[in-house]
Amino acid sequence: MAGLSYTEIAKTDHVFSTFSHNLLNLHNTQKNKEGAVTGSWTDIDWPLKMNQLLIALVLAVLSMTEGLDITNLHACTNKTNDLRLDCSYTTTGSKAVQYEWSLSDGKRTLVVASTIHPEAQAATFKNRVKTILKDTLLRLTLTGFGDSDDGAFTCHLHSDIEPKKDVNKTISVKHGICCQGVTQTLE
Repeated sequence: MAGLSYTEIAKTDHVFSTFSHNLLNLHNTQKNKEGAVTGSWTDIDWPLKMNQLLIALVLAVLSMTEGLDITNLHACTNKTNDLRLDCSYTTTGSKAVQYEWSLSDGKRTLVVASTIHPEAQAATFKNRVKTILKDTLLRLTLTGFGDSDDGAFTCHLHSDIEPKKDVNKTISVKHGICCQGVTQTLE
């Protein structure tokens, strides 16, 4: 808990302590002369209360592990002057991932291809773009890659898995980046 003051830690501990006591109904318990706990809960209540606490804990942990992450972004051009962008990602959910490719030249940002906002695709990219989404790889192929297409390409992924998540990764692209060493094929 680095960065937290003693007061903040004490408040956090108090909130958790209050939550757990209320959840387990321990606020009405007492100890008798022999040291045994007596009060409002019984042996029958105990497993139920522990199950409730376990479910709350599991849900809290799962909400932190669900998600989406971009692991790699590669760019290259081939002999026919097509640009290929590969955006590899990981996801822990089963729902489909939505995407948006954009290009920024420092002055403006254009949508190259999108399932998030398909109507926003810039006219200059219509009929020049092919996208393939397979397994955990999103590939964009841009035909006729020219000087006006140089810039920063961004792979933006969106997941509706709770909690909803958006991730981005950007790569600067200029002419002359060959596809050597990038051999993954999708069809």
